Amino acid sequence: MPIFIMLLLCAGVRTAWAYGDVSRAFSASNSASLVAGDLASTAGDGSEVAAANMQNGNRLVGVVVDSSQTSLALESSAPESVVQVVLSGNAEAYVTTLGGDIHAGDAISVSPVSGFGMRAGQGLRIVGIAQADVTSTTPGVHALYIKDARGISRTVYMGAVPIVVGVGSGAVAASAGLSSSLQSLATVVAGHQVSTLQATLSFIIVVISVGALMALIYGAIHAGIVAIGRNPLALWSILRSVLQILGMGLLIAAVAAVALYFTLRP
Repeated sequence: MPIFIMLLLCAGVRTAWAYGDVSRAFSASNSASLVAGDLASTAGDGSEVAAANMQNGNRLVGVVVDSSQTSLALESSAPESVVQVVLSGNAEAYVTTLGGDIHAGDAISVSPVSGFGMRAGQGLRIVGIAQADVTSTTPGVHALYIKDARGISRTVYMGAVPIVVGVGSGAVAASAGLSSSLQSLATVVAGHQVSTLQATLSFIIVVISVGALMALIYGAIHAGIVAIGRNPLALWSILRSVLQILGMGLLIAAVAAVALYFTLRP
């Protein structure tokens, strides 16, 4: 039992790591063309990045952010001619509705517009999972009138959306979708935005604590019933033991609640 409590306390202590949005510094041949929110793909030998589009989408690496927006920046001491790209975690990305309206939970991929994402299509590499909607009625979006290759005019909308960054294929999208669901639930419970790692740690704490409580309660009741059947005169002694075990269960629940508080706090 002490080991279980120590694990929960350690989960609370590790909260500082739970904010971990990881970024990496890349060189940019023309860094002025990349701004925070752009999707980025590697260029050249892989040490440089450019705005991601359909042509270089297979080299997609993440979303450009300000260096101050990430808690762990790899190679952050690089010169000024670099940009920080979030490889894993949370970021705000520019998107369009070229692939259709975007809703929370949709996978985001590259689009024909350099630097902008769109709702992922079949076979496209994704950058992550949207955490909000982008439609014609979303506040702050901008309308853009375009003509396709057939000369047909259409209206698309461009805006920014928070995403859980997880570059990969459709399999990664399913995994990121689960992470997104956990994060959304944790956000509702906490009342503020939480990271994917915070949500995952919270889920682990809840599973372990609920499992321990169920095992304790079942064991106490089962052992008490068996003991009473064998020796009815020991009823009060058995009830006292059961109450002690239930008290331990309440202690575990309290420790789990404290660990969740420290894990989910902003």
